Amino acid sequence: MQVFQTIEKSKRIFDTGNHPILVLCNDLNEWVCKYDPSTKSLFNEVLASKFADIWEIPTPSICLIKVKEEHISDFIPRIQPSMILKECFGSFYLKNTHYIDLTIISAFDDKSFVNKISDKYDYLKIALFDIWLSNEDRNYNNSNLLLNILPESKMEFVAFDHGAIFNTNNLHNGLYIINADDTIINTDICKKLFSANKQLFENVDMLLEKFYLYTEVCLLRLDEILLEIPKSWNIDVIEYKRLMEKQLFSKEWIHQCEQAFRKYIQLYIIN
Repeated sequence: MQVFQTIEKSKRIFDTGNHPILVLCNDLNEWVCKYDPSTKSLFNEVLASKFADIWEIPTPSICLIKVKEEHISDFIPRIQPSMILKECFGSFYLKNTHYIDLTIISAFDDKSFVNKISDKYDYLKIALFDIWLSNEDRNYNNSNLLLNILPESKMEFVAFDHGAIFNTNNLHNGLYIINADDTIINTDICKKLFSANKQLFENVDMLLEKFYLYTEVCLLRLDEILLEIPKSWNIDVIEYKRLMEKQLFSKEWIHQCEQAFRKYIQLYIIN
């Protein structure tokens, strides 16, 4: 994972979550910079982003960022310098996007709009991904999804913000399936996308076949991903690996995820 350095003061702080800042780095790109005194959510961000790449889920590129203290001075005391003494997590700032919120729901009634989405089944893949990782922070009121504008007027779903996986940092207590209020299957957008789709069951079966392959590859690449976690974050990667092998990658958990996925599709798309 690349490490970049800020080259000027941040001009923007996002009024969400832990108040990430927008920074310009020495690669001359803008990055959404996240910091956290506990660093557990930063670990989650790296892990889930790497897993999302394996799953072929569109997600912003990531990096590590070293922020100079003088580059956050305008935001003190909201941001304490002690929060950024460690490497921060960087997510590439995608400019040509639309955030998916309640104001955009009506657009999905327009067939021509939906037809511009390059692969609408990415939406269900993201939903399954969230069930597997027990992500409690992507739902009806907080989609953490973007529509990224592609060439030739196409669009794609982009997933971001994975700090709340493992039932919001509770992997040590054991994973449990996210409830109906914490899945993007239980949304108006999902119903508009798939309720009239005659090939839904066939595509769900195909996605679940890939689910087992994706998780196998994630497990195979787990060691190399954990090697990218900065020492300064003081994350016990050996313990995390043990817990993930025991829970996240267990046959029982993967089966539970499949059952929950099918259940939510039946409840909120078919019925």
